[in-house]
Amino acid sequence: SCGKNHCWLNAVNGIWKTFNQEGIYLVLLYQSHETLDGDSKHSAAFRKLKYLHQRYPHLNVFAMQYGSGISSLATQSQAVRTIMEEYITFPILLSDKDFTNMANGACYLLFEGSKDHIIFTKLDGDPELMIRGMEGFSALSAEPIENVVESGVPWQKEEVVKEPYVGSLRNLLLYHPGGLSIDEDGDRIFISDSNHHRIIISNGDGVILDCIGSSPGFEDGEFESAKLLHPAASFYHAAEDCLYIVDSENHAVRKADFGRRFLETVYPVFNKKGSGVWSWIIDKLGLTKEDASKKDDTSNIQDFDADSVVFPWHLLKISEDDLLVADRSFETSWILSMSTGEKKNIVRDGQRVQKHDLDTKETSNIHFTNVGVLGLPYWFVCRLEKVSTWGHSAGQFQDHNRKVNVLPGRCNIKVSVDIPVDTELATPLVESCIWRQVRGSGAGISESDAQDTTSEKVGIAQQWYDEIDNLAFSEAAEEPAVIKGDDKPADESHQDQKSVHFTCAVNVSPGSCELVASAALYLRVDRTKADHEDQKAVIKRILQCQGHEEHVGVELLTENHRDARDLVIMKPVHLRLRMECADHPAGTTNKETISTESSLEISITLE
Repeated sequence: SCGKNHCWLNAVNGIWKTFNQEGIYLVLLYQSHETLDGDSKHSAAFRKLKYLHQRYPHLNVFAMQYGSGISSLATQSQAVRTIMEEYITFPILLSDKDFTNMANGACYLLFEGSKDHIIFTKLDGDPELMIRGMEGFSALSAEPIENVVESGVPWQKEEVVKEPYVGSLRNLLLYHPGGLSIDEDGDRIFISDSNHHRIIISNGDGVILDCIGSSPGFEDGEFESAKLLHPAASFYHAAEDCLYIVDSENHAVRKADFGRRFLETVYPVFNKKGSGVWSWIIDKLGLTKEDASKKDDTSNIQDFDADSVVFPWHLLKISEDDLLVADRSFETSWILSMSTGEKKNIVRDGQRVQKHDLDTKETSNIHFTNVGVLGLPYWFVCRLEKVSTWGHSAGQFQDHNRKVNVLPGRCNIKVSVDIPVDTELATPLVESCIWRQVRGSGAGISESDAQDTTSEKVGIAQQWYDEIDNLAFSEAAEEPAVIKGDDKPADESHQDQKSVHFTCAVNVSPGSCELVASAALYLRVDRTKADHEDQKAVIKRILQCQGHEEHVGVELLTENHRDARDLVIMKPVHLRLRMECADHPAGTTNKETISTESSLEISITLE
């Protein structure tokens, strides 16, 4: 939401409107001309605000940047940079009002509703002391939170995993990568795609080999199901064939075992209550026996170890069993044991990936290929609840809605998607980047089912009756011929394609059904677009920039990249095809059922 004298950033779906007017507010106030680089005191102030927001979920938190230049792209770009770099999930208000006389510089403001006096402290002060001194602190800390999922950090609880809101900028292949490590012997590069909450593994030529992490969260498991939250630095341990990862927003250190393809937590070390299924059920039902001495301790969650690892970022091996972990500004460091996860000591002292050839001394950009290994991004899949509002788009989803009339039987659908003008495919569309679902009176046909499915059998009951009738006359089926795909070597021919295609097969019965299909296209600016401003315009058109965050985000993205033609952008395709099917055509007898096989083509343009 923006007005003449203000602008809200990172306020998804107008979340700023939902603030409880009588709640407790904590605000970071600073001037717009003050830089917010990673080494500044303001960066530390944002991190302090973040962890207070995590510890006290009912606290209303936002930042306010005031000054005369809030409408400039430079100011807004700097704010968006801070949102992405610091992984800020609360709103930032830009205002042209002058609060210099009131605040006398950057500070924290604390107040309750509109009736309470404002308490403030300088940035070098501790805002938590103000919170604990408030009259309503006990209610703030002890109030139970509904629908809360505990994270792995003892003092941290979240209702849902919140993410920064910068619009379509997260459709970039790499969304603010925060770390990189290398396996020289195995020719593997481990890239922390921080704001996509995953580790991308590629070789030196950019061929993507694997991926760790499925979506934001805190969960151990196999690479495809494990969850990270803003991973940062990593370290590859060749002897163990393991990758140690700093899981920044989870305040943890994780370990990826490539032999087992399993991600586990090194720090913090949890007290296992039991490893059996029954122990898990008892715990979920809330029947676990608690220590009487701790049962009435309301400060269990709030009073965490002051020396806990908080927002780690850097990682370095300093001995055979020790890791040095530090925050982003290196003001705080911790020493952790790789074998036990024990925190031994605390030391307090205040879009592109490039490769450098040691022989030729040349530095070049890595151009990623085989991105189909990454699959369909979790935020691309249409939400299921949108079925009830068919024909209306919500949020960032732009649905292509179609409606057709079909006959009962098999319907072969070919979807043709026109590539936006002045763009080209960075990589071909592969099956792993396509998601399909059929609802209603239809049933989807997979490739494995296609060989055994005929167009004459539609309904399950009809198939059952037909099989009974034909039992006496059945013969051994011949082995179907195996048709192998065309294994052509990879080339660059896909760059000249102006459209892509994918197919869907549906068995339709009388009634209404809906095909929901999502696909991820990987695009980049056309090679002929050499002008920087033209490149910027194409990127904005691909991302369909609408909000201020998206426009200033593109400015920030292209600020240090004079040639943006190598940037890879993910473009979502969402199709909703409603099919109305009439009754079966009349046969020569009442018992005869006639089914058909039809084909249709759906054309989609992304302009």
